[in-house]
Amino acid sequence: MKVNLLIIASLILLSSVAADSESEGGGRTIEWQVLTKQNFSSQIHLHPHLLLMVTVPWSGESRFLMKELTRAVAYKQEKLGSLKLMLMYRSNERMLADAIDAREGITFLYYHHSVSYKYQGRLRAQNILSSINSVVSLLPEELPLRPLNTPEDLKSVSCIN
Repeated sequence: MKVNLLIIASLILLSSVAADSESEGGGRTIEWQVLTKQNFSSQIHLHPHLLLMVTVPWSGESRFLMKELTRAVAYKQEKLGSLKLMLMYRSNERMLADAIDAREGITFLYYHHSVSYKYQGRLRAQNILSSINSVVSLLPEELPLRPLNTPEDLKSVSCIN
């Protein structure tokens, strides 16, 4: 019974966000899509610029942020037109949320060509989009940051011996 209510609440939430997501200039429709363990890998690899919000379905703050981000992306479509907005419910995908280090509150992760960057600033649409704005236009090889996967990678870029 709880699962059915959760699914219905999720569908209502998504339909309300989709209704508010029509862009003003007659451009493409900006919509949030739900990310699950079944489509996680394929969506991350399919979209070069992806903003993922991990939250719980009953959070009013996350619903407000979704609407605010939808409007901001629609307004800045020339710069952020390729940005894909995705949503994951921690209550449904607990193992996946833990695996991507989204453990508490509302968490934003930006995926640039399958490399993730965790946003740790203030939860305002303007701040979130400003933090990824300069990275969206870069090619993966132009990115000033590179992933460090091993201790040897860390030693090669640091002064620590």
